[in-house]
Amino acid sequence: MALPKLQSKQYKVEVFTPQFLLSGILEPVGSLMPYLNNADRNNILLKQVSATPIEPAFSLPTFAAEELWLPRKDLIAIRFLDTISSDTMPLLSNKEKVRIFLPHIIVQATFSRGPDTKIHEIFEVLSGDWVAAADAQIFPLHPMKCQFGRDAQRMLIIKRHIQFYQHIKE
Repeated sequence: MALPKLQSKQYKVEVFTPQFLLSGILEPVGSLMPYLNNADRNNILLKQVSATPIEPAFSLPTFAAEELWLPRKDLIAIRFLDTISSDTMPLLSNKEKVRIFLPHIIVQATFSRGPDTKIHEIFEVLSGDWVAAADAQIFPLHPMKCQFGRDAQRMLIIKRHIQFYQHIKE
C-alpha cells in the first residue's frame, strides 16, 4: 500500500536575512504556517535561488544556487511575490496599521489581533514565531546592494527580529 502524498505548494518569495536578500521558491511540506512554525525544523529549503548581499561594501556578487538551506534563526522576513489566500495566511478580525523596525528594513503594514488584545500585546500573544502582515510597504534603513520589491500583499515577519514597533493611527 502506498503512503498518502503530502500536499505541497510553491511560493515565489524574497527572504531577508542579516546579510542577504534571497529570491527563490519556497515549497513547504504541508501547510505553510505549520511548516514555518515547526519548532523541530531548524532549516527551511529555498529552491532556484538568487542571493545578493545586502551591504554595498560586500565584494561578493549576486550568485545563483539550485537549493539553499536557510537556518530559521537567521530569517528576518519573507515577502511573497504571488497573491496569497486568506486560508493560507489567515488574519484575525481586528486590524491595525503598524510600523515595524527590523534589521535593515522598516515594514509598515496591517496586522491583525484578537478583540481582547491590546495594541502593545499584538506580537506577544500570537502563537508561533511568525506574524502575518497584509498590504505591506518595505523601506530600507540604509543604502543596500540588493534591490527588492517595496510592496507586498502578504508578508511574514519573524517576531524575534522585531526591534520595536509603532502603532499608526489613521
